Parts: sequence; structure tokens; C-alpha cells
Amino acid sequence: MQLIILSANKSPFSEVPISKLDINGNSLLDLQVVVAHECNISNINLVVGFKYEEIENSYVNKHVNHHWETTESCSSLNKVLSNNAADDDMLLVYGDTIFTPKILQQVMRSKHDFTICSITENGEAFREYCVIENGELIRIDKNNKESFSVFTGVFLIKKKKIPLMRELVQNHLSLGELINELINKGEEICTHIIDNGWHEINSQQAFGAVKQNNDFLCEIIAVHTDWSKRALRYDQLDWVNRDVLTKGILDATERCHTTCALDVGTGTGKIMKAIRSKYPACECWGIDSSETMLDHIEDKENYIIKVTNAEDLSELPDQHYDLVTARMVFHHIENPQKAASEIRRVLKPGGLFIICEGNPPSIRAIDWYTRMFSFKEERSTITEIDLINLLVLTGLSDITTKTIIMKDCSLTNWLANSGLPSENIETITKMHFEAPEHIKEDYNMTFRDNDCFMDWKFSIVYGYAFS
Repeated sequence: MQLIILSANKSPFSEVPISKLDINGNSLLDLQVVVAHECNISNINLVVGFKYEEIENSYVNKHVNHHWETTESCSSLNKVLSNNAADDDMLLVYGDTIFTPKILQQVMRSKHDFTICSITENGEAFREYCVIENGELIRIDKNNKESFSVFTGVFLIKKKKIPLMRELVQNHLSLGELINELINKGEEICTHIIDNGWHEINSQQAFGAVKQNNDFLCEIIAVHTDWSKRALRYDQLDWVNRDVLTKGILDATERCHTTCALDVGTGTGKIMKAIRSKYPACECWGIDSSETMLDHIEDKENYIIKVTNAEDLSELPDQHYDLVTARMVFHHIENPQKAASEIRRVLKPGGLFIICEGNPPSIRAIDWYTRMFSFKEERSTITEIDLINLLVLTGLSDITTKTIIMKDCSLTNWLANSGLPSENIETITKMHFEAPEHIKEDYNMTFRDNDCFMDWKFSIVYGYAFS
């Protein structure tokens, strides 16, 4: 499969080339390349015109339409077809559009010789409308605004039809006119209709809309927490190796008669080992949903280790543990209340539950914090109040809170050891360096040696399972 991005024209609202439009730290072209790679497309061709010399990307083959001001889309397409000897299935997209990988994958699965993608929205901004009768595409029409769908610019052509395409692009038609010519020649054009997952950036308003559509952008820069990758470098994270959180958790156990302890989401066993160090006679259990993380625990034979999810502790006995800890795990849990109820079940009467979570530095930083983390992992944003309410609803008593500020935390260390794709690292880095002043203030950010250093806020909240 080869992807051809037709991006020769000038943006109607910017002097910046369309491919270089900045969307929250990534150029539009960068995002299009990410989507292509998500779809396992490595042969990417870009046709540029306006300010073509400013556009470079090592992942694309650049073709220049020097006559972009006076020619149509097929002239740009001809630049690729005339220089590209490799006949392969071909996927065309307009340069000012961006899709989620899911949409392109759906189109790519089509068995038809020709498939276009249309969207069930209407509006003055769209350039070409799809006239469909009895489920069949009759024509592409620029004026038929009564149509229920519009052409998105995505056009799939199977390999055997490439010679026909080479012939027709000589007529210098628009893409819509080319499709109509194919219909006139008796070719059947399959229409794949979508209702979301697409943005056309053809106005300042549309440009602003895509930058604010965080859910859409997160689908493009997909984040699926890969614990097999994280496990390899987890113990190199600076925050993991600092003693301040471990000490805070252990200090909270002073009133607890600790003979049997469970560490939920134990990972590489840092907290579990610290409990054993403080209470040598304690029977220490550790659970985690990632077997790869547990594989990094040294001396596993000295602990009771199980691979299980915090929301289902059915393998663990009732009222068995004096102490249950959960450090930096509840933001990964889909149903925190269910997990907390399971923990309450396995606690002995009078047993202690300690939960530790990272928090936004302030109420006004919650939105920025949530958006930033959406590019790092699948997680929930949790405040200290959320933790208190969780323990109250679980039926724990004598609830105590402690705030810990971890000073001078390195952004570079955090991202380099988190198992993230480079695109996500670049996005998160730019968000920090270009953060609003109130975010920089709340995090006490300082910048040196091409790194950002911050003060991170953590909450330790704990309570007892009194009857």
C-alpha cells in the first residue's frame, strides 16, 4: 500500500504551508505520518507546491508541483504516478485532512477496485458532495448541498486500476472530476460512510477545533500502556528510586501490627521489599496485572507473588492482611471503587489500607494535567479529595492524609524511561516548555540543560477497617 498526500495548495487562512501547520506540538504532516505508520504504510508520497522548500520529513518522498496555483489535484497526483514505477494499491488523501487510524484501516480493507470515504455531515466548508442513490455513488457534486454525505478526500485505488489512473490524470481534473470520469466509464465506486474520526483544516475555526479535540488527537497518537516496555526501564525512573514516597508510606504504618501485608500493583516490588525491610518477620504478598513487571522482582522466592487484577482479588483470602498498600496504581484501575471494596474484604478487622497517588499541583492545573497525561498513558486524574471519598465509601475509618512534594523532578528522565513512542515524548515535552505561566508557576518549573525540572505533588491517604 502506498499513501499519496495531495498538499500543494496554499492554506486559505495561513502563510504557513499546510503540511507545517502546528497542532499542539506536531505538524499536520507529522500526524499524517503517524497515522500511516499505525496502518502499516511505509511508502508515503507527499505532493507539495506552496513554499515547498520549507517542507521536509524523512519518512516521506517529496514531489513538487511547481504549477500548483493553476492546476488541479490530478496534476499533483501525476507527479507521483509519473515518477513511481512501483504499482501497488494506492490510497489518496487531501493534505488538509487528518483521520484516525481506524478510519483508514476500514477503507483499506475494502475489496472493491475503487473506494471513497464520505462523512455524514453537511456544511458550507466542504468542497465536494456525494450524490448516492440506492446505495450507489452517482456522482461527486460541488453544488448538491442536499446530499447527506460529503467526500472526505480519501480514495482507495487497487493495484490493477493504476494504469487507468495514469491515463486519466493526464486530463488535469480535480479529484472529484476524476471520480465522475471513472463513473462515466462504467467503474463502480464503493462508498464507505463514516460519522466521525475526521477533520478538514480549511479555516481558522476548523484549525482551532482540531487542536481542541483532545479525544481525536489521542486516537491518532495512540497510547496503549505497554508494561513489557515499561518494565525494562521502570527501576531507572528517578521518582521510583527516591525514598520520600516509600518513607511516607512506611511512616503511616506505625500504628499497624504488621504481620501480613499485601502490595497491590507491586510492579518491580519496591514497596513490598521496603515493608519486609521494616518488618522482617512480615509475610509479604505482591500482586500485579503485568507478569513482565513481576519478572523484574529479585528474590521472588521470599515473597508470595500473584498475577491478578486489583478489581478481582478472588484468589486472596478474606480478612487476611494487617496492611494493604497501593502506590501509584489506582489511576490505572478502571473501577477504583470495586478494587477498594475488594481490598476492604481482604483486610483484617482493624487492618490498614494506604493509597498513594500523584495529583495535579492545583485545581486550576487539572485540565492541563489530564490532557498532558493523555499522551502518556491510559489513566484517570485523581485528586486528594477523590482518594478521601474512595476510602470513605469503602467503609474505612480514621482517615488521614499527607501531602508530599517531590522536588526538582526531571522531565527527561521521566519520559526516557516510560516506554513511550517518540511522537508522544515530543508532544509532552513541548507541552511543558510551552506551558501557560500559571502551570509553570504551580509546578515551580525551571529549565536548564534542555530539560524541565518540576515539583511533583503526591497524596498519601490511609484509613482503618474498623467494624
